[in-house]
Amino acid sequence: SEIGGGVIRCSICNLLEFQGDEATGGLGLPTDARRWVFPCRCVAAVHRSCFEKKHIPTKWFALTLQNANTITYDPLGTCKHCGEDYQPTVRPPVSGKELVAATIRDPQAWINSALTSSITYVATTILPIEPNDLVIQYWVLQQTILCMIFFSARLQGIVNLLYQNSASSVPFYLKLYCFCICLNGCFVLHLLTGFPSANFVHFIAAPIYFPLAHAMVLIFWHTNYAKRTISNYSGSSKHPSSHPLFGDFEIGTAVTANQIDE
Repeated sequence: SEIGGGVIRCSICNLLEFQGDEATGGLGLPTDARRWVFPCRCVAAVHRSCFEKKHIPTKWFALTLQNANTITYDPLGTCKHCGEDYQPTVRPPVSGKELVAATIRDPQAWINSALTSSITYVATTILPIEPNDLVIQYWVLQQTILCMIFFSARLQGIVNLLYQNSASSVPFYLKLYCFCICLNGCFVLHLLTGFPSANFVHFIAAPIYFPLAHAMVLIFWHTNYAKRTISNYSGSSKHPSSHPLFGDFEIGTAVTANQIDE
């Protein structure tokens, strides 16, 4: 690659890109690790996507934090110029297109969707919900999805890791959990007793709770998938690098990776 004057050329696709001070940290070097990577000791920046297309098969993994097999870091090859091994790591989807593609190819996602739809249909049939009350019906759907997440083994593993490694943030999540319980209590009381009123549920509780629930579902969904990629060269190829969201995946950690073929 060529780096100079804010212009960077990918050594694989030869595409020239201008990088302003914000994108290069004022040093003329790309700082966006989602797009650019230095895979070895050579002064050669490449697009991460170009490297993945050339060296890594497109395989997504559905991650579950369980006591089972661990993610394997297969070799990615060696640079023919400097002889340095390419250091593997994993990354989550970086776009909605990648997230949807990984989900479509995940058999468990189809099973969960069918199960969620069935439970929601039965619940809306049994509960005293007006046929045209779409807000309450959508709340039931949200609760079904969140309950499946709440009782999943992966969330239990995340909570354990959070408690062990980030104990200072636990009070915040407990407050958020209690806040969600209070909001859901409004919906439950409305269904059972008619209080609070429908206007309160529709125009106060729902606008507050739905975006919060959407955010929780989206975060869990986004961090459910990963694929193998190249790490920035750090001077040693003996150990795999950290995942940008999930931390270190080392031998012995409780992580299962179910490969999704494309």
